[in-house]
Amino acid sequence: MDSVAMQLRKLRDRAGGPSYQELARATAKQGPRRQMSRGSVHDKLSGRSKLRLGQVLAIAFACCDYAESVGISLPTEFKTEEYWRLRFSEGERRTEALTLERPHKSTTSVIDTQPLASAGMRDMVDLVEVSIDRPLAEWLPSVIEAAFTAGLEVESYLNVAATSTPYEFVEILISLQEVFPDEGSNEVVRRLIYRCAQLQEPASLPMVAAQLRRRGRGHMVHSLLQGMFIYGWSRTARSDIIDIYSCFTRATMASDAKKLLQLGGENLDIKELIDLAYRLPGNLFGPKDDVLSSVPSSPYRLAYILRDLRSCDLPPGFDRGEIADRMIFGIPRGEWSQYVAELRKKEMPEEADRAAFLENEPPF
Repeated sequence: MDSVAMQLRKLRDRAGGPSYQELARATAKQGPRRQMSRGSVHDKLSGRSKLRLGQVLAIAFACCDYAESVGISLPTEFKTEEYWRLRFSEGERRTEALTLERPHKSTTSVIDTQPLASAGMRDMVDLVEVSIDRPLAEWLPSVIEAAFTAGLEVESYLNVAATSTPYEFVEILISLQEVFPDEGSNEVVRRLIYRCAQLQEPASLPMVAAQLRRRGRGHMVHSLLQGMFIYGWSRTARSDIIDIYSCFTRATMASDAKKLLQLGGENLDIKELIDLAYRLPGNLFGPKDDVLSSVPSSPYRLAYILRDLRSCDLPPGFDRGEIADRMIFGIPRGEWSQYVAELRKKEMPEEADRAAFLENEPPF
């Protein structure tokens, strides 16, 4: 079961994503006993400090009030005190399978110690059992290192690390880097970054990127963004890329938001690509063009996508020719002849002729 903080973050997203300041103002309307500052709202929702019942109710009702003010309908139970009292009580009894509000307050139900015991790794079993009230970063890397070195499967441990709070995740990542220093060839570190990219909530991903940079791991942000589209050797794009883009945009992390869309253009299939571009604001320039113009990451990919575009169903307002032109204009300067040759090789004369014509045309 999700933690109360996690559920409140989901409620905030469903309510239209009000800012922390907007939520703080909404709590003030509930009276002085429920009023919270912007900083307090942020700390509670991010899991930096423990929620009290009154704060759970204040934030929940603030989200509901905001949703109503912008015309968003929420389930009736979200507006009742009984519902949130029950969620709070369940959290206090620690019945959650994974606590994201306080990830370092782990339990043996989170870490399955049976494989460790079966492998005779009693020291690691003991470490898990005595670490209930310790931060994950202080002991989970040791468990992962020992299990991986001994040849055990580590996916369940990586999942716990990947779904911890942004601060805890980065601390765990740094600890594992010290054990496995070569990121380029290190399977564990790479899998952990991709797991985080696949499993973290959209609102948490900008925090992860920011924390990576603050801890001197800014070079890993590209892997984090890439992991939202590729996990391991397979393409497993997240279905909420547009939500992740919105979260990076709200955090004013424009370069990351733009790179996310470019990676979408480089990795999504035609149906996912068109859907993403359609849901972005504006015309075919701006964010939509960031997606479409990134398709030509190679001559083969451009030919592959343009071929699929021929028969792809398009949403209202999307013109097949205009979409193709935006993709073609993304061909890297100095490489047009290679792309045109590939299109002709794939027996796509119309697309090849169009690409040859557009080479010397302005892209607007």
